[in-house]
Amino acid sequence: MTRRRSLSVVFGFVLVVLLCGFVVLSKFAPQLVPGLLDRESADPVELAALDAAPLAEGTRGTDWPQWLGPTRDGRAPAGPLRTDWAAKPPKLLWSIPCGGGHSSFAVVRDLLVTQDYAAGVERVLGLNKGTGATEWSVSIRVDYSGIDSNFANGPRATPSISGGFVFAVTADGQLVAITIPAKGAAAAVAWKHDLIGEFGAPRPTWGVSRSPVAYGDTVIVQAGAKDAMLVAFDRETGAELWRTPGDPLGYSSPTVATLAGVAQVIAVGGTKMVGADAYTGRELWSVPWATQFNGNIATPLAVEDYVFISSAYAKGCGLFRVVKSGDAFKAETVYFRPRRVMQNHHSNCVPRGGYLYGYDGDELKCVNLRKGEVVEGWEARDGANKPVAKGCVILAGDKLLGLTHAGTLFLADADPKEFTLRGELPGVLSGSRTWALPVLVGGKIYLRDDTKIVAYDAE
Repeated sequence: MTRRRSLSVVFGFVLVVLLCGFVVLSKFAPQLVPGLLDRESADPVELAALDAAPLAEGTRGTDWPQWLGPTRDGRAPAGPLRTDWAAKPPKLLWSIPCGGGHSSFAVVRDLLVTQDYAAGVERVLGLNKGTGATEWSVSIRVDYSGIDSNFANGPRATPSISGGFVFAVTADGQLVAITIPAKGAAAAVAWKHDLIGEFGAPRPTWGVSRSPVAYGDTVIVQAGAKDAMLVAFDRETGAELWRTPGDPLGYSSPTVATLAGVAQVIAVGGTKMVGADAYTGRELWSVPWATQFNGNIATPLAVEDYVFISSAYAKGCGLFRVVKSGDAFKAETVYFRPRRVMQNHHSNCVPRGGYLYGYDGDELKCVNLRKGEVVEGWEARDGANKPVAKGCVILAGDKLLGLTHAGTLFLADADPKEFTLRGELPGVLSGSRTWALPVLVGGKIYLRDDTKIVAYDAE
């Protein structure tokens, strides 16, 4: 009896120590806790239903008006693209200097918009997409205090163009609406909001990187506050229309899609993913999705009634089916692959024909979306027969258009059978952080780094 009591005391002591350690880590080093209890899961019934689902990706539009393109999934609008790069590589059309930042581009008709930074000022630049000439610019004084100095080099969100306005978010959390001027006129700020100051959002360590999404007559942003994870504003006046309480922090941008027959805003914060009614902001469903450092960066990807989410920082990827029963919604887990298959860092996967193409950490991979498994034997290798370096990709028809961190532009087949490189152009950019997503519109490729913006003709 004495021995049993002693063992119980020892066991109880160890349990208390472990529990206290977990509590201490949760309070003083929360970035180390998420993922410790994650367990792989898959639902055979949901997998069987997914196997029969069409997984259609829908239309691709004609412009590139926002982050990740017309359908917010990294697919370029339909248009010409020369693919015989070995014989006829893309030609440089123009090059202009720019300041720092990771903002990509929004393109509508002849207008190309991006953001940059220098000496305490962020600029929203309206450029002529054919020549690179600056048609207008708006300067915004910013305060980068509280942002890690190693990453305080400029804006990281991408502008959105809608209804005669450009909507931009600065790295210190200012949402600015700019009226697009007539040719030759100056641009003006129509309205703006300080997302951090007005909504009490915490300042992210690496800066605000949440790109706005325009939907109907509204512009929706991820404010990142406990009482205002998502906020919708009237596009014309800037008046607040609704807000969704929820999960603060995170670096991801929201998307809008119709799931279970209802238009929804899908967003992931630091610890969970939510779906909210796109007209009222009412939370419809949520899924726990915590990562180290609140490091959710990639945008959720909606395909039919399914949502795919992937994060680095010891997380992994998951697929969920949104279902409706009466007035209630639920996100059913199809599969969850912790710490394997696909861990997107800052770049997204792109979908084609039931497969995903994207960077799992530093490695470009092809994943079977229906199974949640890496396609074995699919190897992305460059012209020197080395693994294609880390970067980001978009989809152009049946091709992958990619840009590596070292500034190499490449084109390859989006084919699950094998990776076929169609050509590469090393050194198109040379800045220290070539992180901005490439954009393709009408056979022209737009790229940037911390020092310059370039356009290439691939028509």
